[in-house]
Amino acid sequence: MNRSNQPLYKVGETVILQSKRRPELNGEYVIRCVHRDGDRYIDRLSKAPAIVRLNHHPWAYRFSEIVDNSKGLEMIIGEEYLRKKHTPGTVSFKRLMELV
Repeated sequence: MNRSNQPLYKVGETVILQSKRRPELNGEYVIRCVHRDGDRYIDRLSKAPAIVRLNHHPWAYRFSEIVDNSKGLEMIIGEEYLRKKHTPGTVSFKRLMELV
């Protein structure tokens, strides 16, 4: 778990969600907002003001795509459920072996 003062992911970055509780949501998403505990925001589903409550997560994220938390609110995702989406290399494996 990242306990640093900097989040692992940035706004606009594509990440992979890996949730054991809600595997149907697993997939790629684009980060829209980065939050810390106590941050205030307007929930895009309920249109109501909300406060971020993080118990075990140093950072939390909202996606460009609205994800319903099954309670009629926008889901806020803890950092440990996300993985970096690595960009594919530009050099073929054969060429890479030639360079080694």
